[in-house]
This record gives sequence, C-alpha cells and structure tokens, in this order.
Amino acid sequence: NLNTVLDDNKLLTLANGDRIPMSPAMKAFFEPENLSNASPATVSRMGIIYVSLSVLGWQPLVPSWLATRREKEAAVLQPLIDKYIPMLLEALAKQLQAVTFSTEGIYVTSCFKILEV
Repeated sequence: NLNTVLDDNKLLTLANGDRIPMSPAMKAFFEPENLSNASPATVSRMGIIYVSLSVLGWQPLVPSWLATRREKEAAVLQPLIDKYIPMLLEALAKQLQAVTFSTEGIYVTSCFKILEV
C-alpha cells in the first residue's frame, strides 16, 4: 500500500503482507502519467506538480524519447522529427477534425509508439 509509505510510518506494505521499512533518509519520487487511479488519500499525502502538455508543448518529448533509442538511430530520427512533426501537427489542426480531443503531445507520443513497432 503506497499510502503507508507516504505517511509518517514510512512502511511499505506489500500485497503478500510483508512490510519493508524506509529509513528517514530515503525519499520517493513518482512521475505518473496521470492520477486517474490515485485515491484521495494518496493525493493528499503527495506534493503534486502538474504540468499540462498543452502548456508545455510537444518539443520536450523529443529528447526524452530519442534518449531511449540507439545513438545512430537518434541521429537519423532527429532531423526527420524536426522536419515532419510540425508539418503533421499543422495538417492535423487545419485540415482534419479529431473525433476526440487530443493534445499535440498525445499525437507526437502516438507517432513515437508507431515508430517503436
């Protein structure tokens, strides 16, 4: 249970009942994609910094994704991303109508997932 780690006890209770104490020097940092499954108790114990993709933009996604690729592959992909992603996003905004709302970051992330297949 994550809540036991976040409260003053700092005791991680696993699904099998085992308990793992965290020392006072230990800190936990989480970077969730969303908080849709977080309980109010979990959210209330965490200091949350929310940065919307619509404010941040899609550009910071590129170096983090390229860092997961091989060096030679990233060197080839970077200029292609720089050339084609802005054109793709412009076409999406001006020439197409989305069925559901999506941000540019979601579109770019989807492109990356296609390239990973």
